[in-house]
Amino acid sequence: MPKFKVGQHVSYKPVGGPQSKTPCSTGTIITVLTAPGMLAGKHLRASANEPRYVIENLNTRKCVALFERCVLRGVEGTGEEDEKGARSKALERGDITKDENLKGNTKDLVDGAVMGTAVSPRRKRGLVKEDRGDA
Repeated sequence: MPKFKVGQHVSYKPVGGPQSKTPCSTGTIITVLTAPGMLAGKHLRASANEPRYVIENLNTRKCVALFERCVLRGVEGTGEEDEKGARSKALERGDITKDENLKGNTKDLVDGAVMGTAVSPRRKRGLVKEDRGDA
């Protein structure tokens, strides 16, 4: 059973797990995955006992899929959105897309957000070159 709900503002560790020395980030839960599925072309492990949370960072607006152990706590005083509001805003910005063929309990896909990595909306829309190396 998921501890957090869609639309809730949370504090989380995006890299290295809950015990890492990396700084905490804050974001809004876009969706909760409780069944295995595909996300950005990769298999994503999730279950009712070990849910995955797709979280949109409040500062960068990038999305990331994290296990519950990486979500530290709900953030007080930031105001909570309902599930419909959080998803509709993410759909409007193009952060998530509808996919009727997704297996699991959700039909929303987050582009480029797997295992703690995220693709910026500018790169996703082709506004940034893929190769960042110097020639």
